[in-house]
Amino acid sequence: MFTGLVEGIGKVKELSRFGEDLSITILPLFDMPDIRTGESISVDGVCLTVTRVNQGSFRLDVSAETLSRSTLTGIRSGMR
Repeated sequence: MFTGLVEGIGKVKELSRFGEDLSITILPLFDMPDIRTGESISVDGVCLTVTRVNQGSFRLDVSAETLSRSTLTGIRSGMR
């Protein structure tokens, strides 16, 4: 369960499917200089783990099980 504070919002930069799983790349709309792989990020109320940090963005992987039990099935590129 996510118990941290919401610090800002981001924009969905890219979505990639891997079978029934999903990878989400987020472009934060605020400064996040200390983000690291393994950190927990809340996305639309779902706690996800950062799997890759790129220059200016980060990736989160979502399992088919999480997709089936959350609002993330409706996520689209460009959404905030």
